[in-house]
Amino acid sequence: MLVISATFRRMDEILVEEALNADGVYVIWRGKNKVRPADIGQGKLLDRLAKKQLKKPHSEVSALIAIMKDSSPGINKENAELVEALLLEVARQINRWPTEAKKNGALKKVGEWLETCHTIRVNVRGYDPLLYPARPPLRKTKQIHAYFAKDSGGMFSLQIAHDWNRRH
Repeated sequence: MLVISATFRRMDEILVEEALNADGVYVIWRGKNKVRPADIGQGKLLDRLAKKQLKKPHSEVSALIAIMKDSSPGINKENAELVEALLLEVARQINRWPTEAKKNGALKKVGEWLETCHTIRVNVRGYDPLLYPARPPLRKTKQIHAYFAKDSGGMFSLQIAHDWNRRH
């Protein structure tokens, strides 16, 4: 089992030094939209956030950020890609797909990891990345589980289970 911790913090709580050259996952909220995020992505955080803001320089922005810092830089990048892909899938399932998202994330990479580790669990702490950042922090950890399940025809398919209520 691969376990990834993602602690989401508000952008205004993070020091520049923490995010400098750090891989991570971000959830951007723009303007008055408090129902759906504008984008969910991953990468070198300061680079990615600067590029996203330059595309719409006059819009009001809030963001939640999870810095991947549990492992080596290469593993942190991989973990960020997995968290992004799984968060995007959860967002799709609960009808919170980002308004500016153009891709589904790296679900193929999730499948490749599952071939060796069989289960991926993401522990989400801090702020709920799929709720507007002004909300209070999570009281308990939310989890996303990814695994392969065999259907009635004997074929394996990717399954994603999570703690988000589908009525949001």
